[in-house]
Amino acid sequence: MSEQNFSFYSELLGYIVRTFRWISLPLGILVFTDLKKLKQGVREWIPTMIMGAATGLGCFCTAYLMGFGIQSFVGDKIADSFTFTEAGDLEIFLKSEFVLWLAVCISFIVLTLIALYVLHRIVSHKYAQTIYEAVYLSVPSVMAYLLSRFFSRISVIPMDKEVFVLSDQIKASNWVFLAIGVLLLICETFLVATWQKNRTMKEKEEQLLFSSMQTEALKKRLSDVEEDQRRLSGFRHDLKNHLVNLHGLLDKGAVSEAEGYLKSMEENMNPFEQRFYTGSALLDVILNDKSAEAEKLQVAFAANVDGNDIPEEMLYDLGVLLTNLLDNAIKASSEKRAEHPNTFVSLKHKGRFLVFKIKNTYSEKVEIDPATHLPVMNRKQISGHGIGIRNAVDICEKYLGGMEYMQEKDAVTVTGTLQMPPVN
Repeated sequence: MSEQNFSFYSELLGYIVRTFRWISLPLGILVFTDLKKLKQGVREWIPTMIMGAATGLGCFCTAYLMGFGIQSFVGDKIADSFTFTEAGDLEIFLKSEFVLWLAVCISFIVLTLIALYVLHRIVSHKYAQTIYEAVYLSVPSVMAYLLSRFFSRISVIPMDKEVFVLSDQIKASNWVFLAIGVLLLICETFLVATWQKNRTMKEKEEQLLFSSMQTEALKKRLSDVEEDQRRLSGFRHDLKNHLVNLHGLLDKGAVSEAEGYLKSMEENMNPFEQRFYTGSALLDVILNDKSAEAEKLQVAFAANVDGNDIPEEMLYDLGVLLTNLLDNAIKASSEKRAEHPNTFVSLKHKGRFLVFKIKNTYSEKVEIDPATHLPVMNRKQISGHGIGIRNAVDICEKYLGGMEYMQEKDAVTVTGTLQMPPVN
């Protein structure tokens, strides 16, 4: 290989590497940014995108530090093996140097892609980052960029009568920059892994807290209903006395007093009225409460729920699941009104499985993820679904079941299954 060819092809490889350096920025953005959520609003994802771009560039810079550290070490070995006393030594040397440079350029690209792939595997759930998180996670990448720029400036320095080559003057520099690149990459990986774990734990804690609050609310509501039932039993016990009092008033011709007495009895009876009796006091509470809420929102509500023989240990989880999904369904029916807004829920036993279905009217198109069969969370379409749907999915998975959404015309249907635990 001639010096002219060596210079041309080496410069070409340099252009390719510099081009890939800028390609690493959007690759980094893709690692940390959820494109589906990005469509819903760019502003909250800006810190994440900036951090992702910095990380992509940082991965390239760490690859640069490692690659050049290896190149300088191997290049010295190649140079030491030539005496340049024979005619073809220079051509073979240039060819060897070019092959080395080609291998190093490939290593830049491969190491960058490997680093980004490792981060992609770590970032299993993509979260919108705060400015603080983005700055915190970008520190190793910024350091890698600054060190790579510093290394490129001091590695070869033109002087008056000669060229100062750092790797020739300080042999240990090759390993130092290689070690720095490896350590920065490890640091970035551990920072991202720690952040991902903390965000996932925080999300789980929020879901558990939300579920716990709902469970406590259900328990309190059930306690209130049980107290109402005791009052109703007492009222029924006194019904005979009430009838005697009414007959007495009517016998005396006190019609107006009898009417007032009846109105008082009606007022005392109203709190005890129920539409649904499922065989489970907790499910009765939920359905009757949701029916009352739907009526206030002018949404027709119907249910066909079999609450018999449901193990106590899964009853409250089932209550949380139905509460979340019915809240979403009733709200969706009332906000995006079809011609006859309505919500329907059914729960049936299929062997050791509970099969539920909730169907509600909805006048707009719902974007459903074909992979998960769950709605893509879009605030403009379905308000308040986020944590409720996540809780419902977690409960289904807890009981070895699943859940999915479908839309047909002006109706959205969610179906799911839960496996009842074995009877001891």
